[in-house]
Amino acid sequence: MINGMLISVGLIAILDNVVSHWFFKWHRILPDETLSKYLEIALFIAGIILLVIGIYREVKGRKTKAENRV
Repeated sequence: MINGMLISVGLIAILDNVVSHWFFKWHRILPDETLSKYLEIALFIAGIILLVIGIYREVKGRKTKAENRV
């Protein structure tokens, strides 16, 4: 369940930044444009990290379960 949570939070962070912050420019994290851009990039990178960790843990867990069956 933790792997799914990591994957979903990572995807939400990535999609929220790309769609609502950069593509449509609906809102910013902070009123200051320069600082907001840095925070959005940091949130995007954090989303990628969470996504990669979640996928890695899921693949590793499935391989371990498959090896234990044999």
